[in-house]
Amino acid sequence: MPVTASDIARKLGVSRQSVSKVLVGGKTNIRVSDQLATRIRLAADEMGYRPSMAARMISTGRTGSIDLLMSHLAGSSRLSPALMRGIHTELAGHDIQVTVSQLPDMSLATPATMPKILRERSADGLLINFTHHVPEALPALIDKHRIPAVWLNTRQGKHCVYADEFDAYARATQHLLELGHTQIAFYISSEAGHFSEADRAAGYTQAMHRAGLSERVHKAGAAEHPDPLDDDRLERAIAFLKHPDRPTGLLAYSHTDSIILATAAATLGLRLGHDLSLIGLGEEPRSPLGVSLTQVVVQQEELGRAGVRRLLRLIETPTAESPDRLIAAELCVGRSTGPVAPRT
Repeated sequence: MPVTASDIARKLGVSRQSVSKVLVGGKTNIRVSDQLATRIRLAADEMGYRPSMAARMISTGRTGSIDLLMSHLAGSSRLSPALMRGIHTELAGHDIQVTVSQLPDMSLATPATMPKILRERSADGLLINFTHHVPEALPALIDKHRIPAVWLNTRQGKHCVYADEFDAYARATQHLLELGHTQIAFYISSEAGHFSEADRAAGYTQAMHRAGLSERVHKAGAAEHPDPLDDDRLERAIAFLKHPDRPTGLLAYSHTDSIILATAAATLGLRLGHDLSLIGLGEEPRSPLGVSLTQVVVQQEELGRAGVRRLLRLIETPTAESPDRLIAAELCVGRSTGPVAPRT
């Protein structure tokens, strides 16, 4: 039989309410001294007591958990190790657990198929990790049921935490300008409608205009999710770099584009940091090609922590104003960028 608060109370000769106050919490006028609280916790450990979530909910009105809501569709949610680490680290400091739910779009159609996390109060709030193709009904359902929710890596008008993509790519462009580059392009293989596509291009464009230069945004036009057996992104990148007026400096939209462009450059015999300066994107400094890429590094761990902090404030005060929180990105300079070299 599970150990109960009454069992601990009988062993210590104290009231069950005192034990519940220490082990479960909640709003009550009962006062427990520090010495008694220590005795209660020691006895609970010795007896193998585990508090009941139901008891906690009755006492505090809280489940002590949040839910990380994700899409079941490939490409619509991304959960990097750094993002998960940030969420876990921040929650651990508040003794709160996280559950993960994947949401099929069609489940929002009727109350009968709606996921439990939206039908019942099984968590105190939601961290929503939909980056692409957000179900049209989801924001309205969250508002209707008054569920505290914070959106990660997307813009939904309120309660959002995401990277400052505009500033990051403006600074990246400035880095190339300071190296003497004037022929700089922004390269994106395919478009999926995420706000970062426009923001990164706009940051680059603003920096170019401030330098009195024209922008060159190249959209390669590849499929959003190419067939692995019919993937032509490398061919498109090679064709771009073979053009007689190829840029001397390049900003890649994504980490994948970074790899594709670096591979295309190697195929054509172009040396990164000499014949071509390339700035990529990453979640942490890394050198996947054996060359230290200059990268815009999005601080995913801090994004996760900031999302949790924002959600906990929203759970505590649901009516509080919650403007979007922008997370700064870092420019990590590697060997893939360098001064303009004469063309051979």
